[in-house]
Amino acid sequence: MLSLSALMAGGCFDTPKATCAFACGASDECPSGYYCAQDSWCKSEGTAQDYDCGAVLVDGSTPDASTVDAGVDASAPDSGPDASTVVCGDKMVTGTETCDDGNQIDDGNGCDALCQRNDVCGDGNIQSIFESCDDGNEVDDGNGCSDACVRNNVCGNTIVEALFEACDDGNEVDDGNGCSQTCEANNTCGDGTLEDQIEQCDDGNTTDDGNGCDTACQQNNTCGDGTLEDLFEQCDDGNTTDDGNGCDTACQQNNTCGDGTLEDLFEQCDDGNTTDDGNGCDTACQQNNTCGDGTLED
Repeated sequence: MLSLSALMAGGCFDTPKATCAFACGASDECPSGYYCAQDSWCKSEGTAQDYDCGAVLVDGSTPDASTVDAGVDASAPDSGPDASTVVCGDKMVTGTETCDDGNQIDDGNGCDALCQRNDVCGDGNIQSIFESCDDGNEVDDGNGCSDACVRNNVCGNTIVEALFEACDDGNEVDDGNGCSQTCEANNTCGDGTLEDQIEQCDDGNTTDDGNGCDTACQQNNTCGDGTLEDLFEQCDDGNTTDDGNGCDTACQQNNTCGDGTLEDLFEQCDDGNTTDDGNGCDTACQQNNTCGDGTLED
């Protein structure tokens, strides 16, 4: 039993105070209906954690009924539960409690239903006041929950969440770099979508079908590259020079006898017609100006 001087020393308030001494029934220290407990909290009279003051002699001689806790037999001092009894939900952190938010509900504020802290990122419990996700680890493993338990499953934030994004270029625009506005990859040659940062063309297939777009979605419609793109070229001899082989500077054929252009790899002459008009160039653009061949070139 504490001495009267110890009982009356210090002060007790609604919040813990280091200088507050235990004083049963000190009405001037706690609000009406409360008493100052040993742990320096004002506690409600008659609760399960009520401290049994017994018949404390406040004036040194006569038991004062106002000092006896409700529901406790004054004839049996120290018969009630001790104020140090741990009760989760009383807003007092006691015993093995690591927190006490005044309830026995895991309401997302980091204090669980058993008054244990669960505000740890990576424990699998979403504490909604400060976490937007918790996947049970502190690793950004591509599932949309970052290593700080913050959602990062947003397309356009430059973080590739591999479980649902194929790419993330920092925007929600298909700007031709192979990452679509929904963070899906569209850098596939032959899908019909031109990604101009990586493709020169995309004709919807990976076949060189003569339209100027090759198997790697690169343009090969350049005259003189040696590849015949038959949708717009008649020939391609690997250069843009009319060197007499029947393929002109624009990759168009000019090997036609009678067009007036001498293609000397297969024509001996070309007088602009296919008539043997006696000028030494016959109907096949071959010379017949030889004396003694039996043909009169008049």
